[in-house]
Amino acid sequence: MAHGPPADVWSLGVMALKWLYGIPAPRQTQKSMSSDQWRSWAKTWVDALTAWLDDQESGKDVDMLQGMLVLDQTKRLTARKCLMMGFKNRLFERRAVDGLVECVVDGAEAADDLAGGDEAPARTPQADAEDDPEATIILS
Repeated sequence: MAHGPPADVWSLGVMALKWLYGIPAPRQTQKSMSSDQWRSWAKTWVDALTAWLDDQESGKDVDMLQGMLVLDQTKRLTARKCLMMGFKNRLFERRAVDGLVECVVDGAEAADDLAGGDEAPARTPQADAEDDPEATIILS
């Protein structure tokens, strides 16, 4: 069963949260779990992730992660919206050499520099990528 872009946004949100803040891994599961046990375990882990994120100081990265880690996929940020937010908040930029999109800060830099209200830059040719639904994001 394919889960599609909403699941990809969720997965990227979890990876970015780990990358930026070093969140702990979920506790181990049993080798064999019923569907109900699996859902209960997953909900407990998701609740812990979102509670931890809610306790963080609001910032550009936290705001985007909170939108990515919404359990209800119909209320979760879309990949396009994440890309647009990333350009607006200077989290992403388009590489001149090949046009790919990359994250422009590392985890430590993000934690130090993005927890506040830096103004978004004026629109540049690189920012035009926010209008490109086919843009590829590279986390370096």
